Amino acid sequence: MNLRFVSELMYRFLLILLSVLPVAGFSQIGGTQDFAFLHFVKYAKVEALGGELVSDRGRDVNSFWNNPASQTPERTQWASFSFFPFYSGINNYLVSFAVDEKKTGTWSGGLSYTDYGSFQAKDDAGNDLGEFSSNSFYTGISYTYALEPFSIGGTLKYAHSRIGEYNASGLFLDLGGQFVHPKKDWVIGLVVKNIGFPFSMYADGQDYNPPIDIQLGTSFKPEHMPFRFSLTAHSLYQYDIVYLDPNNSDQLDQNGNVVPEEKSTFDKIASHFVLGGEFVFSDNFNIRLGYNHLRRSELRIEERAALSGFSFGFMARIKSFSLEYTRSFYHVEGGRNLFTIAMNLNPIFSKDLSN
Repeated sequence: MNLRFVSELMYRFLLILLSVLPVAGFSQIGGTQDFAFLHFVKYAKVEALGGELVSDRGRDVNSFWNNPASQTPERTQWASFSFFPFYSGINNYLVSFAVDEKKTGTWSGGLSYTDYGSFQAKDDAGNDLGEFSSNSFYTGISYTYALEPFSIGGTLKYAHSRIGEYNASGLFLDLGGQFVHPKKDWVIGLVVKNIGFPFSMYADGQDYNPPIDIQLGTSFKPEHMPFRFSLTAHSLYQYDIVYLDPNNSDQLDQNGNVVPEEKSTFDKIASHFVLGGEFVFSDNFNIRLGYNHLRRSELRIEERAALSGFSFGFMARIKSFSLEYTRSFYHVEGGRNLFTIAMNLNPIFSKDLSN
């Protein structure tokens, strides 16, 4: 292993990270980012583990969407399809694949498409103008380079969004790195997401708020325990990401003015973290659990929180085929189901070649 080469790669990655921090520092979350649908990465494993995971290593063909450094040759020649029927008739579809070229390395790619349905258009006077539809998609190609115990990778994505006759598009880049312990089941991941620029916006002269995110996470499985822990920190470019609706406050000052709620230090810190866990019964079956504190704090209602922010699921694999299911809870209205199917294409290619 050429340690000097590895250190040079990590040094360059950190330089890129530091160069985007000033830009990310001015960006905001909570619905103010443009191209926010780039954060909508939905496949069974990541959703079951809370929605964010940058330290998955070679265990899912979809993992490059969360960290382009995570793909390994063990999951190449696999293809995957995910379907997520969200609230209010919104449907998300995700297709992913991975191939390993001995000369060039490990490549991954895919497409995420979200259909938001149809809406009724009206003018300022309330007159009916007919229906319009809305959708968005992004497609990406990813490359992973591994030099144990480190790996680095990048994913180049083209994104497009349409709302009726209005369109927006842009080009974005994810950069990621991982450290894999040579002896223990322990992975550390770091990723900078959605560095890029728009080709067009919905309206001329519209300000652009980048959808950048910086995430750091780790996964660890104790040697004699059939359980893998995952902890991911997101939105690291901004300390306070908690939003409190001033209209929800029922406290008044002596003049009758509404006194806004105060943000607790615990919420400011906890909102950055996503916790996940897997009961690893075998390579072919596991059960998954997840908790997303930001999701719970923002989408719960005052009277009742229920299971908002929690998720669970399982993976079952038979030979070259796997079925994964997740149920995630965003709101007290109820959970949503997500299905992922994946297939190892190696037997098909081998059979074709032998004939």
